[in-house]
Amino acid sequence: MENFGGQNRLLSMRYSLSFPTHGAGGASMRGLVDWLLQRPGYRLDAECQALAARAIQEVCLDRGWHLMSIRTGEMEVAVVVDGETQPERMIHEFKLAASRTLAVVDGGGPSRKRFDRRARIEEVQVNENGRGAAAGG
Repeated sequence: MENFGGQNRLLSMRYSLSFPTHGAGGASMRGLVDWLLQRPGYRLDAECQALAARAIQEVCLDRGWHLMSIRTGEMEVAVVVDGETQPERMIHEFKLAASRTLAVVDGGGPSRKRFDRRARIEEVQVNENGRGAAAGG
């Protein structure tokens, strides 16, 4: 963040963001409870992957964020995005938009758990060519 004339302004940053679907494994307590109760995890089939990707693209267009890449899989969504917004807020917006879109298709309603609370955030360093590499290796 930089101070411009007494105002704090978040500079445009590039982030690699990924978040798993609900029940995709890991050591979360909720995932363990679901496993013990034999509740199936949420999986994105090909149609749902395309819908989630489209919802994320629309969020980026609406917010003025530059979507560099997106990859949706059965159990995870990963994006690389430039924007002047905190990455946690970006993830929240992506999950919200994708969940709203998927609720129409899967019939699970708005309260269905589609994405896990966990997320991975990496700042991507941009070189003079405009190409990026994840910070820290």
